[in-house]
Amino acid sequence: MTRIDTVFFDMGGTLETLAFDEDLRRKASANLFRFLMNEQLNPGCSESSFYESVRAGLKAYRQVNTRSLKELPALKICSDYVLKDFDFTIEELQGICDEFMLRLELSFYCREARPEAVEVLRELADRGYKLGIISNVMSKDSVVKNLTRYGMLNYFEVVVASSIYGRRKPDPHIFLYAAQQIGSLPEACIHVGDKISRDILGAHRAGFGMAVQITHPVVDEPEPVEPVPSAVIDDLRGILDLVPKKGDSKRIVLSANSTKAIFFDAGDILYHRPRRGQHLARFLEAHSLQAKQVSDPAEQKVMKDKAMIGELSKREYIEFRLRSMGIEDKAYLDLAIIELKKDSDDVGFFDGARETLTELKQRGYFLGIITDTYHAKETKLGWLQQNGIDQVWDVFVSSCEEGVRKPHPAIYRAALSQLDLDPPEASFVGHKRSELDGAKAVGLRTVAFNYESKAEADDFIEHFSELLRLFPSLNGGGNK
Repeated sequence: MTRIDTVFFDMGGTLETLAFDEDLRRKASANLFRFLMNEQLNPGCSESSFYESVRAGLKAYRQVNTRSLKELPALKICSDYVLKDFDFTIEELQGICDEFMLRLELSFYCREARPEAVEVLRELADRGYKLGIISNVMSKDSVVKNLTRYGMLNYFEVVVASSIYGRRKPDPHIFLYAAQQIGSLPEACIHVGDKISRDILGAHRAGFGMAVQITHPVVDEPEPVEPVPSAVIDDLRGILDLVPKKGDSKRIVLSANSTKAIFFDAGDILYHRPRRGQHLARFLEAHSLQAKQVSDPAEQKVMKDKAMIGELSKREYIEFRLRSMGIEDKAYLDLAIIELKKDSDDVGFFDGARETLTELKQRGYFLGIITDTYHAKETKLGWLQQNGIDQVWDVFVSSCEEGVRKPHPAIYRAALSQLDLDPPEASFVGHKRSELDGAKAVGLRTVAFNYESKAEADDFIEHFSELLRLFPSLNGGGNK
């Protein structure tokens, strides 16, 4: 059984209570009206008419995003829904939309931190649990703003807001994305929320280990009764009864001599890029182009993850990357894409990789690749061909084909399934803590090579050839 190591929380209705009435919202709307006037944007109507229009726009948007589970950017929400009845240009809205949606999100409900919240977060952190937030919000800044106000922000390693990710609960992808960001398997995560329709359903769909409902008065639409939560609590302190204290959980101990297959991460394990980015840099210099940061780093990460799981094509992602650097001209885009391909193809190989893989094959091991990538299998095998190691593979599993990234268990299990092996019959060689933890949780023996400082594994090696020490011959032959 997988050990729970992570607790995710919903925000509104969970870490904080929510309430509203007509008077509160009319006052909030009046403040928003005055905010626009101060920004030299006159709605051209009374405050009362403005309130009715904003309320209708919010209702229409809620109906749309409940069906589609898409969270639109603040500019789109303002232009197409909340402020659509007013004669504002896109350029005018561009300058105020983020602040407008933040003020709306913070003022249309009376929000108060649950009194026991900080105490519970402190205890969970003391017990060694990783903590995160998964929240449906229209403003990209409201969650961090409220966590800061409550003195809770520093407890959380990851804050995933639908306004940044672009998908809303109960879409399982936002849960899986959060788990991947924090470096945990879905089944090692608990999600705590007040809504069965969003929190419990989404956590179930994502395969989270537990989906815990905390009671909260219904403030909008009625809730379904299914799926049934793993537990129902009335107070956040109830979580402490569901997760063990330090030293109470047990780790799985794997046999060290049962391996029949060895799976490898690809980048920074089989190959690396010693001249990373040089072709594009020369291109930019030759055309007097100055690379700059245009898009939000959080948005860049979301787009990369979408490309990695096949939700975005390679071409779409590469164009997004270049536009994020300020390259918009179509002719320059096409040329820059060529240079990026040269950078991708410019790989180096670790000493001893070809000889070691050849020997492991001769010793009777199945060999496989489990890689997070938006590149086609043929592309990656083409890189490996440069070192003569494209023909040794029995299995090739990529995130863009499987639709999930490491450390999601499905990507490791896909490799095992192709060879009809159980987890204790395979090992995984990786460098990131998250991917090694993911393999470990599934039941694979783990080997860390070229590893990051926080990596944990059953074995650590400094040279690729040390794999021969760990994996003796399976066919009765001698070992070199």
